[in-house]
Amino acid sequence: MALDTRKLRRWYRDYNHRFFGDSLPADALIECVRIEGCWGRAMVSDGRPVIHLSPRCRVCRSVAKMTLLHEMAHVKLWPVTTHGPQFQAEMQRLAAAGAMKGLW
Repeated sequence: MALDTRKLRRWYRDYNHRFFGDSLPADALIECVRIEGCWGRAMVSDGRPVIHLSPRCRVCRSVAKMTLLHEMAHVKLWPVTTHGPQFQAEMQRLAAAGAMKGLW
């Protein structure tokens, strides 16, 4: 499966609308880039969210989408970068809202 920027942006816009109430920045940079030691990462650069997904996410569409949702949760909670209670609560909220339906 290809992970081109257009597809990732389309998924981001759709998830931002459906599961985040369009609260995440529309101008986030989303790319598939080589990352060591993880499937994805989120950061802020010059005030703009940046999401990188590893090419390993190409293994299947579900993995890519779940990784994107995971990184979008980090964007929402920025500057919290850990997987502590706030992050766990956000991932549970996403699951309860149906974001993971058909993905796991």
